[in-house]
Amino acid sequence: MLKDNNDIKKLKAPLAAILKHDIQDIKVNSASEPLVFLLMLCDLLQEWDRPRVDSSIFRQEVAANLIRPSMRDFESQTVLAGIEINTTLDVDYNMKLDDGKISFELIYKNAEETKVEPVITWLDASASLNRLENIPENLKIEIKMKHPIQDDLCGLEFTEKDMFHDFVNEKKADITTKIIPWIEAVNRPFSGMTYQHDETKKEEIFSIDLNVLSKADVDIKPHKDLFDKYVDWKKKFITTAKLKKMR
Repeated sequence: MLKDNNDIKKLKAPLAAILKHDIQDIKVNSASEPLVFLLMLCDLLQEWDRPRVDSSIFRQEVAANLIRPSMRDFESQTVLAGIEINTTLDVDYNMKLDDGKISFELIYKNAEETKVEPVITWLDASASLNRLENIPENLKIEIKMKHPIQDDLCGLEFTEKDMFHDFVNEKKADITTKIIPWIEAVNRPFSGMTYQHDETKKEEIFSIDLNVLSKADVDIKPHKDLFDKYVDWKKKFITTAKLKKMR
């Protein structure tokens, strides 16, 4: 319970941070707004153990409950198999870094099972973290997102990145033109964003160096309808590719 104006003043900073960290159109000064920076970083890392519900199943369940109410729980699942960090603790519980950089590895489950689109995940993370400015030089953070290549794609010799490039080249419209600068920036020197395809482990890895990205001049603006449009296109693309392979 708030007792006086001093209590209200204490809440001003955290409430402002909660509001600002989720507004996509404004930049965040990491040095002067550390709480906003922390909330944005947590937003990305909290994929760990966060339950997800299939949107199509959710809509069906809601419609069914409107007709015949029940106490049935919605089926949910998590999208990460694990999260790793490159730090260790010494005997005095002080954090030790091998190369002076904190590296978080988000290890995702199979995208086909969790209904996650890897490239859209990379794009959204890039757009969100691209809002950060003035990250202290002594605070070096890297985010790595590892996605196993779907079983559907293993026999087709396509990667998620390959398909997304084909989608963008085919859909020459407003929905894709705004993300072309992001595609062109990935793996470009000093962009802070890198992509790797590990053929041996059958996984795709997208990495973001927050310090480098914060200084790069990259305009990243995903369209609000991009996810649904891409999912529909991808289903048709994979089906067509399978049919061609069977001939």
